[in-house]
Amino acid sequence: MHHSCFRLRHMLLAMSLLSWTQVDAASVCISSGNSAALSFWLENYQDNGQNDELRLVEGFYDVPAGGFLFDSSEARSLTISGGWDPGCTTLRGTTNTTLDGGGTDRVMRLLNRNGDLTVRGITFTGGFLAGNASDAAGLNINGGATFGANVTIERNTFSNNFISGNGGAAGLAASTGSGVMRVINNLFVGNDGGNVGAAIVFPYNGPSSAIVTSNTVVGNGFLSTVAGGMRVASTSAPITVSNNVLWANTGGDLLISGVVALFNNDIEVLLGTPDASSAGNFSLAPGFVLGGYRPGAFSPLVNAGLNTPPGGLLATDLDGYVRIQGPAVDIGVYETSVLFADGFD
Repeated sequence: MHHSCFRLRHMLLAMSLLSWTQVDAASVCISSGNSAALSFWLENYQDNGQNDELRLVEGFYDVPAGGFLFDSSEARSLTISGGWDPGCTTLRGTTNTTLDGGGTDRVMRLLNRNGDLTVRGITFTGGFLAGNASDAAGLNINGGATFGANVTIERNTFSNNFISGNGGAAGLAASTGSGVMRVINNLFVGNDGGNVGAAIVFPYNGPSSAIVTSNTVVGNGFLSTVAGGMRVASTSAPITVSNNVLWANTGGDLLISGVVALFNNDIEVLLGTPDASSAGNFSLAPGFVLGGYRPGAFSPLVNAGLNTPPGGLLATDLDGYVRIQGPAVDIGVYETSVLFADGFD
């Protein structure tokens, strides 16, 4: 009893020192840049018997030593989202909340062994892992054949994360043991090192599957003999990859294995054999607006996507512009109005 009371007093004291707001019974608003509060709630949300949501006010968050960590065995969901106003009542954007590893630590690892996970609207940058880590320097999700249910990773940015050895993925490594993985509308750029530069998406066999749609994967590198771009793989779980641009990544832009169907992607170098149902793919220079990753007026990405890909489209692109503008959706993370495609809107 004495130990429990001491622990309760310790938690209450810690909570009093951190700036946070209880939005409702299961939602917490983390004030801008308050890394200590974010770390505290990730650690103490592990076994609270609720479906939880952490809302991050837009701003810059320094990563603590070892990175932000969450590990739970409950059959409960966790949602982490960025871009909120100071009261966490209105979303302001998906590119203005940054978790920065400072080139010294992994940014975040989330292990929800029996529950759903959703991560949206966050920039993961400056992550670092030394050696041949089977992990990710930016964001690592689950990581076991029996771990995890549904996983949603949407409208995030992964940039300039680094692994010094030949293991894992510099940007994102995500897996699930029994659910559906949705990797949608994410930007991967400048991630380097590891087994794969940008991302590994791995639904294990059994009832799991994966949907990879409307991502832009450009300018990532690697240290091993695999690929700098994205790897999607499974032993038997079906995967669909639609409306993505994968270009100028060292050693290969998309590496596939297992049952992987490709629809309306722009891929410079494809490694592996897609499912026979695949259609609409091509390999043409993306034609981005100078200095960015939005398609220009004459880009082959404009109006070249599949309007009804498996798993559907999000209503808006990474910057909040409405999908679809024109007869068909644009390929990649950004939607462009051709009237303003020169970048001077």
